[in-house]
Amino acid sequence: MTIAYPALLDHLTQVHQQTHRAAVTAVSQATTWRNWLIGAWIFEYEQAGSDRAAYGERLLERLAEDLSRRGVTGCADRSLRLFRQIALAYPELTPPPSSAAVRLPDEIRRTVSAESGPAIRQTVSAEFQLIAGQELAVFAALRSRLSPSDLPWRDPDFVGRLVQGVSWSHLIELAKLDQPLKRAFYEVQTLKEGWGVRELRRQIDSML
Repeated sequence: MTIAYPALLDHLTQVHQQTHRAAVTAVSQATTWRNWLIGAWIFEYEQAGSDRAAYGERLLERLAEDLSRRGVTGCADRSLRLFRQIALAYPELTPPPSSAAVRLPDEIRRTVSAESGPAIRQTVSAEFQLIAGQELAVFAALRSRLSPSDLPWRDPDFVGRLVQGVSWSHLIELAKLDQPLKRAFYEVQTLKEGWGVRELRRQIDSML
């Protein structure tokens, strides 16, 4: 099969754009999960840490300093407070199931080889499942905050779809809403209308 140069250039551009979007989505979901886990661990420690009294009110500042020394980025004390806030707002969060942890677009699955495609999905899925198995069972204090919702459709499956469908910045704005019904309204509208973060913030500020 012969291919003209312009067609080759177009195809390579499409491959780059599509794989880049897939990578950005995977990284975004992994970052959300990392941040939620950090917030959940902090809350658990605050409730049941054996030596928590020794660190007192400066816990987050101390954590931020020590994590920075270990080369952990994105964990300033302000960020740690946001992580904890979102863990408390979404205590029912669970990682993506193994069958949906990473779904490459059809175009990409046709581009990559039959051997490499499943390997990519299985590797990322395995990482999520390993984290889930090790971490979720220990959050007794956080899970104790779960209670039957007055909104029966807002179950863990819905929250999972929400977290996979929006960015971490969206979750920050949503977690600031302390009224569950109000937060649920904006969750649904964000998914339905595809609001960006600025539009979500504008709608909240206008008290839609």
